[in-house]
Amino acid sequence: LDLKDWETYDYGKTSKVGKLYIDHGRYINQYSAKKTVDVYGRNIIYGHGHTSQSFAKITPIDQQAHEATQIPCACCMNPDYMRNMPNSWINGFCIAYIQDNGLFNLYVIKTANGHFVAPNGKYY
Repeated sequence: LDLKDWETYDYGKTSKVGKLYIDHGRYINQYSAKKTVDVYGRNIIYGHGHTSQSFAKITPIDQQAHEATQIPCACCMNPDYMRNMPNSWINGFCIAYIQDNGLFNLYVIKTANGHFVAPNGKYY
């Protein structure tokens, strides 16, 4: 990949595009998306757990929706350090369309055998 035009952030730093926050992630368990939205209280995507998960929370005063979405990984599903241990990893990635007003749409894409169907319906 040619990454010379990419912005990178130190581990532990959170970036923001429109109204969407992006973080490496901190929690690994079956409730990590809930924990993330509870802690950050913002719309946020992260990938630390290498699986797919999301949790939405509506604030009671102004009815604002906040959602944490864990993005699948784009990596080897059985690296040497895992020593063939079972895991819940899923290959995939996320597409985010950010509108001028900061609102956004997320599309979590899960791949199977190196293939996927894009939001436009095209098979890759």
